[in-house]
Amino acid sequence: MGKKFLFGSVFLILFLILFITFDKGEDWKTEDFYQRVSEYNIRTEKKKRENEEKQARRLEILENTPGIVCWGDEITLGGSESYPTFLSDLIKQNGYPYEVFNLGVLGEDSRTVLGRNGALPFAVKEDFNIEGNGKNLIELGIMSSDGSGISGLKIGKNSAINPCSINGVKCNLYISENGKYCIRRVDNSSKTVNVKAGDIIETSGSKEYKDYINILQIGDNGGYSSDSELYSQYRAFIEKFKGEKVIVIGRISGSYRENRYIDRKMEREFGENYLNPRDIFEKEFEKDSENKVILSSEDYSTLAKAIYQRLYEIELLEK
Repeated sequence: MGKKFLFGSVFLILFLILFITFDKGEDWKTEDFYQRVSEYNIRTEKKKRENEEKQARRLEILENTPGIVCWGDEITLGGSESYPTFLSDLIKQNGYPYEVFNLGVLGEDSRTVLGRNGALPFAVKEDFNIEGNGKNLIELGIMSSDGSGISGLKIGKNSAINPCSINGVKCNLYISENGKYCIRRVDNSSKTVNVKAGDIIETSGSKEYKDYINILQIGDNGGYSSDSELYSQYRAFIEKFKGEKVIVIGRISGSYRENRYIDRKMEREFGENYLNPRDIFEKEFEKDSENKVILSSEDYSTLAKAIYQRLYEIELLEK
């Protein structure tokens, strides 16, 4: 009992000492203290307002231009490095809000790339019916909408094909084990739909990216019979995306002499929307020499810098 009383008394005395020492009411809150609190609150509110304005501006920009899409073959796809990865780094380093999407696919010819983005749409080769409720695969033939064949079409994460639609039927496109193209409907309907040869296959890429900055690189895997036809394919791409937010990269392989016609025509017709690889890689080109198609890390970086500079010059980037 005595020990408890003694302990309690000591605790009470210590409490009173601390209370008397530190409890001085509001006296310690000087005018300087209130000034500092006021300044801190002003800074905090200003920072909050700036962040809100920055976020609102970012959303405004992305509503107008949601991102940058790079279409092409293996030159665009790259490997551990590609021009889209270097371009993405430049975009972020310079404070722009855009995400860069690499939609390059290994081995595609020009018609196949343009089929994925809808500039030269894919079409059905033969008549068939879409039947069933989505449990069965339906084989079909695919061609370019001008009746020409396509080469290198693959279905994957970079293809921007699925979901697609044929005559209003939403479906997914597959490649079967025996290499045939097949569709499976995903519209939860079992209504039979007649499909005629020449009917368009509308890919997801032909619809999703119309407001994006679209960059195209084709021409090194064929898919055209003449330079004039390749020019027409680039023209179709520009018209598809209305020429407002478009950059086209010329054929990378070949010498100045081999590309003289198409380079001059595209420079004349497309102006600042055209990038001539023979200007970008000037040190690597001799007047009549062959240029390598496989690009090094340094080449990809050089190409990305040229694209970024052109995007900046024609004022397609906002922040």
